[in-house]
Amino acid sequence: MAKALYIAEKPSVAQEFAKALKLEMRNHNGYKEGETAVVTWCVGHLVTMSYPEVYDEKYKKWSLETLPFLPEEFLYEVIPSAKNQYEIVSQLLNREDVDTIYVCTDSGREGEYIYRLVEQMSGVKDKGKQRKRVWIDSQTEEEILRGIREAKDLSEYDNLSDSAYLRAKEDYLMGINFSRLLTLKYGNTLANYLHERYTVISVGRVMTCVQGMVVRREREIREFVKTPFYRVFSSMAIEGTGIESEWKAVEGSKFYQSPKLYKDNGFLQKEDAGAFIAGLTGNTEFTENENGQSSQQTEGTQAVVEKIEKKNGGFFIHTDQGTVETDALILAAGSKAAPSTGSDGSGYEYARQLGHSIIKPLPALVQLRCQGNMYKQMAGIRTEAEVSLQADGITLAKDKGELQITDYGLSGIPVFQVSRYAARALDEKKKVRVYVDFMPGWDDNESFRLLKKRALLLAYKPAEELFTGMLNRKLAQALLKLAGIDPNTSCGSLTGKQLEKIRKELKEYEAVVMSVNPFANAQVCCGGVDANEGGGTTMGAKICPGLYLAGEILDVDGICGGYNLQFAWSSGMIAGRCAAGDAEKKSIEKKSIEKKNIEKKRNINKKPMEKKPVKKYAEKKYTQKTRRTART
Repeated sequence: MAKALYIAEKPSVAQEFAKALKLEMRNHNGYKEGETAVVTWCVGHLVTMSYPEVYDEKYKKWSLETLPFLPEEFLYEVIPSAKNQYEIVSQLLNREDVDTIYVCTDSGREGEYIYRLVEQMSGVKDKGKQRKRVWIDSQTEEEILRGIREAKDLSEYDNLSDSAYLRAKEDYLMGINFSRLLTLKYGNTLANYLHERYTVISVGRVMTCVQGMVVRREREIREFVKTPFYRVFSSMAIEGTGIESEWKAVEGSKFYQSPKLYKDNGFLQKEDAGAFIAGLTGNTEFTENENGQSSQQTEGTQAVVEKIEKKNGGFFIHTDQGTVETDALILAAGSKAAPSTGSDGSGYEYARQLGHSIIKPLPALVQLRCQGNMYKQMAGIRTEAEVSLQADGITLAKDKGELQITDYGLSGIPVFQVSRYAARALDEKKKVRVYVDFMPGWDDNESFRLLKKRALLLAYKPAEELFTGMLNRKLAQALLKLAGIDPNTSCGSLTGKQLEKIRKELKEYEAVVMSVNPFANAQVCCGGVDANEGGGTTMGAKICPGLYLAGEILDVDGICGGYNLQFAWSSGMIAGRCAAGDAEKKSIEKKSIEKKNIEKKRNINKKPMEKKPVKKYAEKKYTQKTRRTART
């Protein structure tokens, strides 16, 4: 019977496809198979571009004479650590009973590239099999089934594939050639400066551009020069109501993006401002402002804030470079995470001075330091796993993804996702443990049956071969040691009790968490200004009018994936707009009050009018009328 083959990008996604298909499937080494379908997976990239020394041994030594390296035809090879899974996928692609291949790698250029490389290396393209592309936006059952139902021929995505190959070649050629060139030219100088034996200057298509942007911005900050400019204001009365307004250049207007303006806010030259006003009013005379001084944009940098005072409806910000008075204030000082960037947690103290409650900040999105000596043996391992975090025996959080084992404990995205709960529980003196499932796609019974089956098939091989093609070799050795199994013991001699011990370590590996890494290693913080006291639709503080809070200073932290950055940007934008509106409103109110006070003073200084006697015409008229009536 002909079968359909579904290829996902990673095991967890393959598991979701298998569930959605609702077929009875048996687990095999590297794939699942049912009566009409087979589901398998990559583990990220299985194939990569070969290094220059594969083309010719002479390229192994970095030399200016061998540059530039521009091969006419690019070579590819299977990644050694992914060789076992590649062999499984390649064999499935070439199976005679497989007539339809569903490409289910991630919907995007990189996902397309991952599959195309496997297809290229396995030689399946020319074997007449039907190849379809499944394009989905999520991994829900409904979306998976829709994607399979509406799958298009793979050839319709050839342009996407070409784009992926081109991007990879660009990255490769730029990285190889420029990294070697700059290292050869400046590597020794840089190594001497850093007091190291040698150093490599890495160049990348994206990395180098971003680094350049950071450096350019830093230079702008350090070389900042104040830029004076002239803003145009008007005062008018409409139906008895005084209105204060400011002119700004908007899109479509004469001065929009004019070089005569400073950021569309005002004129760089006094003469241009005067000419503009004259063109509007016909009056060549104008007042600069009440103080006879021009407005200027002051962007203070590198100033250390010493104290913030709430006074007279506004704020006085005392710095080592002077005092700034403002009607509205935005606190966006960040948290205590990554202090090397300047985030020292001082914003918390300023918020406390202004009356806010601070929830104790703790490191989040951070690595876990665990008890035991086994981690040094397993350091460097990356593998798909599910982590479950418990505090005093209660499960607080779970996550699944690529786990990374360090010489001191656990890292990787799923660990980062649960770390905030670990930090809070440890601070509360609770016992924290992480349970790791190294086979998240298999339940306990399935995994035990698999181990039993492999022990029979590999009866004459040592126990350390039990996990070949399933787990990293170092990880397998460590798990066997934890289970008390001699790795030289033959698989066939393993008892049911021993296999159960192996299964337990495989599915319920226990890590005792001693601490989280410090703020220096954390991406964000959990804790900060109580979000109930500030935020909302304006980011304004509820207990301190005129104060706005944005970004990580608030007790708001999200998962990995750019959510924390997006919150910082979005809250900053909202706070900026609302603070500007607040400041403008207060300015108008102040001017209105001042105007009223001036008018009041004028009225006081005026001489009172003499009161003249009022003739009682109405009374006289009434008397005449009465007399006439009486005569009648």
